[in-house]
Amino acid sequence: MHSWIMPQEGNIFLDIFETMVNIYSEYFNKIQNHCYVESALGGYGGHFIQRCLNIFEQLGFVSTFGVIMLWMAAVRQDSDIAQKSVIILEANKALIKNNLATLTPCYDNIIIEISIAIYLFANCGEKDFIDHWIWDIVNHIAFSYKNMGQYFPIQSDYYDDLVALNVSKTMKKEKMKEMSTLLPILAQWCVVLDLKRTYEFIKKTVSQVFNKCTLQIWYPDEQTENYIYRGNASINSGIVDAPMTLFDSIEEMKKMIREVNKIIIKPELISSINKKFPILLIIASRHFRTPILPYFWQRLSENDATP
Repeated sequence: MHSWIMPQEGNIFLDIFETMVNIYSEYFNKIQNHCYVESALGGYGGHFIQRCLNIFEQLGFVSTFGVIMLWMAAVRQDSDIAQKSVIILEANKALIKNNLATLTPCYDNIIIEISIAIYLFANCGEKDFIDHWIWDIVNHIAFSYKNMGQYFPIQSDYYDDLVALNVSKTMKKEKMKEMSTLLPILAQWCVVLDLKRTYEFIKKTVSQVFNKCTLQIWYPDEQTENYIYRGNASINSGIVDAPMTLFDSIEEMKKMIREVNKIIIKPELISSINKKFPILLIIASRHFRTPILPYFWQRLSENDATP
């Protein structure tokens, strides 16, 4: 694989990046066929919550690899790499279809993996697939919370809380759903992709089932650059838009997004965006659990679909 961008600014960095891409490729080749077999990636062992975590780990890996290939194909204008991204896309769709756990995330922060997958699908014109997947996720979350009191995405990042809610049943469901980033981010995906029916469904679900849940989305600030490549940048930097309101119409939501973006830092102040290497932010988010920057989905409403 050849260097494709700014070789004069650091061949060592690009060599490391290419090594990572090769590792992704080798791993994908090992699990690709399993994506097309029902429950083959975690359906035959362990408790549901462990299977759920395993499935979303694979989803995050495959989705990130797909976005990397898509970005490389665009930067290098390489049709062979573009074809590789299509192969990964199809495997990712099969993974979701063949594993029901992809409809029931255990942690609220699994919106990171879900958003990376949606970003891949959105850049490949898979709006119908996104639409049905988001609808099914929200429907399953609402049913799990309202009727079962478990197996919904908890706000905590602690495995002990997951066990307390779903296994020992010593945790009340209300305690684990006082806030959510997953629901408003899914709603904003519907907004930028003009999925009106599913947006209205999310709004109705929030008002009827999660009316006591505070919706919020994290945005970077001037300090985020100091942390985002080394750890979870949301712990030491950024601002939170909360409590968020889901307005009646998508048009009102788009206006709200524009207004919020007037008061946050410009995306170009993040170095990897400024240097045309935004894929690094997606890799860092998945690895360090920093929320995906809203930049990645909100810019799609501006008809800019380049990864």
